[in-house]
Amino acid sequence: MSTFMANKGNIVRKWYILDAAGKPLGKTAAAAATLLRGKHKPEFTPHADCGDFVVIVNAEKAVLTGKKLEQKYYRRHSGWIGGLKETKYRLLMQQKPELAMQLAVLCLPPLQAVFDTVPMTGEQWACVLALAAAPVAVCELGKALGRASRRAGRPARRSRRQAVPSR
Repeated sequence: MSTFMANKGNIVRKWYILDAAGKPLGKTAAAAATLLRGKHKPEFTPHADCGDFVVIVNAEKAVLTGKKLEQKYYRRHSGWIGGLKETKYRLLMQQKPELAMQLAVLCLPPLQAVFDTVPMTGEQWACVLALAAAPVAVCELGKALGRASRRAGRPARRSRRQAVPSR
């Protein structure tokens, strides 16, 4: 018996819908990260992308435990002097709950290992992780993601920020 190695030809992907209503943000993000990475599958291969597609619904109804709504900040920096922007999670969960869920999922260490080993474009990650505000939108979202996943096999265009190889 030989060792199974996953590649693009033998990976079967499924769609999962996670409901975040009334559940902690971090636990929902951890469950989504496990599904995205493919750790729940017996044919898991660390260097290959063998994860499934995940749609998280009711992201605005996810809860933060303790005093995280008041004490936790979402920080980003523009790169310029004095360019630090801070937003409390209370405001982030009111205005953009999808962004809060996306940050929680994508910043987990298991997915950061996937970023290092499997180069994916932003369009491919948008296809993998989709957030829907209502369960009614899941059908429309699934159709759109089906189109995006078909386009995901195409090579990505080179952006201006990518380094041009020197000769």
